[in-house]
Amino acid sequence: MQLEAQFSRAFGFAGAVAVGFGRAALAVALRAVAPEGRGERVLVPDFICSQVLEAVRQANATPAFFPVRRDLTVDVDAFRAALDGPVRAAVVVHYFGRVQPDVAVLAEMCRQHGVPMIEDCAMALGAHHRGRPAGRFADVAVFSLTKSDWCYGGGIIATNSPEIWFQLQERAAQLHRDDRLCFSYGVLRWLDWLGNRRPYAWFAETVGRWLERRWFAETENFFEAGRCDVVMSRFAAPRALTILLRLDEVARRRSALLAQLRTELAEAADLLWPPIQLEAEADSAAFVLLRVPDAMRWRERAAAAGVTLRLCWPAYQPLEPAQRSAVMDWIAQHLLFMEVHPRLSTREVRHAANVLRTLRREAGCGWRLASGNGFWPGRICHRDGKL
Repeated sequence: MQLEAQFSRAFGFAGAVAVGFGRAALAVALRAVAPEGRGERVLVPDFICSQVLEAVRQANATPAFFPVRRDLTVDVDAFRAALDGPVRAAVVVHYFGRVQPDVAVLAEMCRQHGVPMIEDCAMALGAHHRGRPAGRFADVAVFSLTKSDWCYGGGIIATNSPEIWFQLQERAAQLHRDDRLCFSYGVLRWLDWLGNRRPYAWFAETVGRWLERRWFAETENFFEAGRCDVVMSRFAAPRALTILLRLDEVARRRSALLAQLRTELAEAADLLWPPIQLEAEADSAAFVLLRVPDAMRWRERAAAAGVTLRLCWPAYQPLEPAQRSAVMDWIAQHLLFMEVHPRLSTREVRHAANVLRTLRREAGCGWRLASGNGFWPGRICHRDGKL
């Protein structure tokens, strides 16, 4: 497939395999590099969406959680402790376009323990770390083509090892085709993608909700309908190739939009999280992450003003007992993100900044940012100074 060959060339992999969804990519990767004889436990971060847990279980494995800090970086010591005992594989996730700063250290730990490591790059297509593309640190990496652009589903599994590539191809050959699912998912994802733009938000939401009711059961969210056992559809492959060929151009456009947003926010720029700027190539620039005093309220107020902000997973997905912690509660209450649509106009970015500035001003002195150090540069504090 031309898409697979182009993806391998673009990022320097030995080979790549295209499948129906990102979660299918993860399930195939686990079956290829982590056979069941290695035990049941697959290490995953506690800050994770339920679709990843579904993919782990589809591979006949059991998720075992390691903690993520408030800045969404992995606690290296906790990760090392989690590697003790039988472990089939470890999944390291790059959140919101940023590569984990200790990814090379984590990969070396896994090699020393003989544990295959999988990089989850679903939200980091095009991101780099110290000159290396996301996905080039582990045995195998999985990507999604719906997190940073619009496609009919679409996942990619890539590896630096010719031997693993052969195993991935064998496992992917066992998947089946479901073009209807991919088409319906793609249409709804396109409407969801369009809903990030103010002029089209009402139309996209209205039509999307109507189609979702027609195509999926009442209890089924279309985001959860993507399956772990589906190949990439024929009509998704050309669109996926277009995304790949335009990736650099789109990343430059997004970076320019983020720079404008930071400038427009002015005194409210402390909402951007983390408030440090990475080198231009490091961030995929597909998301804006915001740290606010009340995520649910800000999301509702922003929506009323025509700006789409999204909650993080712990705010709307049930957590397993082992995931529950003060950090997950904090993330649910204080973090929001916004997808950066590459066709946003200067006027739309200015409007979004105006809405955020207004919400920041309304919050008043009831909260403030205290200074800090390192990748996590500050903490949200209330008037009494408590977290």
